[in-house]
Amino acid sequence: MDRINKWGLLNSLIEIVNNESSDDPHAILARHFLKNFDRIGQLNVYDLAEECFTSRASISQSRLFFLFLIFIRANV
Repeated sequence: MDRINKWGLLNSLIEIVNNESSDDPHAILARHFLKNFDRIGQLNVYDLAEECFTSRASISQSRLFFLFLIFIRANV
């Protein structure tokens, strides 16, 4: 599998933050991924739930989390 372009991921995260309301779950996750991009490969659903003040189930059901997992697996 080809590596996923990190600039494409950054662009997608910025687009979500800019186009969604600030309390939208996808915007909250996108902001968190942007703030922690340097350690994105070390994040897990438990950290995300705690740091974003939400449940693991909410994060696991998010399409953004699914894309995050694809990015991590493609870049390991």
